[in-house]
Parts: sequence; C-alpha cells; structure tokens
Amino acid sequence: MTMVRPVEREKDLQRLDEMDNTELRPEFFDQVKKINEKIFSTVQPKKISNRTLNGNLLVSFIKQYTEAINQEGQVPTI
Repeated sequence: MTMVRPVEREKDLQRLDEMDNTELRPEFFDQVKKINEKIFSTVQPKKISNRTLNGNLLVSFIKQYTEAINQEGQVPTI
C-alpha cells in the first residue's frame, strides 16, 4: 500500500519526531487509520502452546530460548 508523505516539505521529513501531529497532513492520518483497521480485522493474535502471546509471555519465551542456546548441548524446545 502506498501512502502520502506525512508532510510535504523535505525539510519537515527530517524533523518528524519533533513535530506536533497537527502539523502532519490529514490524508496521512486517514491512511494510517485505514491500515490499522485492515491489520486488526485480518491479523490474529500469535499463540504459543495455545496461549496468546503478550509482552510478558514473549519476554519469558526469549529468556528461556536464549538460556537454552547458551547451554552447551541444549536444544531449545518450542
């Protein structure tokens, strides 16, 4: 999907993080809203062992996986 630039001037693109949202193009926000709606209507939450993957579960999974990789002779079980 192609989107309009959030601002028209090239100089403004270099300082997007400093700009207020009111300075951005309304067309940009409309497109962002449409993309969000499309994503949230089609994408299903990721699951591990039938549990929805949230931030805490992801951190726990990464720690366990990293520990297993760092132990000689161990293979991570997913």
